[in-house]
Amino acid sequence: MGWSIFSSKTATVVARALSRLAFWGVSALALTAFLPAAVQACAVCIGGDANDPLADAFNWSVLFMMASPYVIFGTIGGWIFYRQRYRDGAEDDAADRYNANSDFDREGEPENE
Repeated sequence: MGWSIFSSKTATVVARALSRLAFWGVSALALTAFLPAAVQACAVCIGGDANDPLADAFNWSVLFMMASPYVIFGTIGGWIFYRQRYRDGAEDDAADRYNANSDFDREGEPENE
């Protein structure tokens, strides 16, 4: 037998899972091919007119729903980044002020006067 990172039991479980996935994937494709009425799109997409204001409103609402999580997480992430950067800058300024008023040079030895 060849070398494997999986035991034979794990390989059997993985093979069964892949065969189930293949079965359900082929079943879904067959369903869409032989029963197209079961997988029709929304009513606006099927019967909608290109100049219909309802279809236009529906499209805009979908756009806003898709963009909302990105705007929310981007705002929170930007705020965290800004606060972290501001905090780090404030600590650096305080350290510089402390070192400027210190009687010690950079190596920690007292300065000779």
